[in-house]
Amino acid sequence: MTDEEKHVEANVAALGSESDDQKDRDGALERRLVWKTDLILMPALDLFIIEGALTVGIGLLLFLVLPHSVEKSRWFSDEEKRLARLRLEEDSQDLDKHFRWEDAKKETKDWTTWVFTLMPLLYGVGVASSSNFLPTIVKRIAITPSKANLYTVGPNLTAAAVQLATTWASDKLQQRATIACGTLFVSFLAWVLLAVLDLVKHVEVGYFLTYLLTFGNFTPGILIPVWVASNTTTTTGRAFRLGLNFMAQNLAGIISSAVFRAQDAPVYKPALITVASCQAVFMVLCLGLREYFRRLNRKLDRGDAVHVSGGRARPEYRYAL
Repeated sequence: MTDEEKHVEANVAALGSESDDQKDRDGALERRLVWKTDLILMPALDLFIIEGALTVGIGLLLFLVLPHSVEKSRWFSDEEKRLARLRLEEDSQDLDKHFRWEDAKKETKDWTTWVFTLMPLLYGVGVASSSNFLPTIVKRIAITPSKANLYTVGPNLTAAAVQLATTWASDKLQQRATIACGTLFVSFLAWVLLAVLDLVKHVEVGYFLTYLLTFGNFTPGILIPVWVASNTTTTTGRAFRLGLNFMAQNLAGIISSAVFRAQDAPVYKPALITVASCQAVFMVLCLGLREYFRRLNRKLDRGDAVHVSGGRARPEYRYAL
């Protein structure tokens, strides 16, 4: 073998050795990546299992513990049961407990049914966004990722306190739409300010806005279903409308997930503007529907309207506002 041939053979062997070394390094890197990915995913998987198990467990417990009707409640006295029955009769024209398709069909022809269905889709975008992406929003204002979840505790506790206060006030004043819109307007301002302000240099302001953001996000999700139930005059219609209501609010989570895109990080301005726009449209629809029911009640007071759509004629019935 000539010197030239020996040189070529040595180069080929060296290349083969380098190729094997590269494969070994790639394999080791791949194993490390898989190992690290498993470490990241395992806590998340455990968290999903724990939360899911708690949700299912509490649901089963409530199914077994809660009474199926006022009459079967072991916590009410006889006087309290009588009062509860009177309140149900006052809030509803129809005490029929059977589902009737003709009543459901009537609701599909009532335009207020679809306004009541659109509203949870609109306010639900804010609910899903603050629930799912609040840690992401918090990280934007220069808080370390490891503490992001911790810093969401304060805003959520504020939201819980506001919900208790607003639901009490709503029952006390017998007002649904105005209280739902009034609290949500605070959150609407917070979404807008988060979108337009430079909060990198003003961390304290940004964190304060997260408190305002959760201030009224969740209140419509409590008051609007109550409003729907009060203004629906049949048992079937109530079940039909509330089913649409909760379906629409869950669908809002899809919109929320779609608008928070990775390419918009860290500000997520399009997503913040989308949430604010949805809340603005909701407030317009909500107050407009309240005005419609207010005028309808005035007609009932004057005797210009003597029949309530969807139920039996009952002169004393008035729509909730």
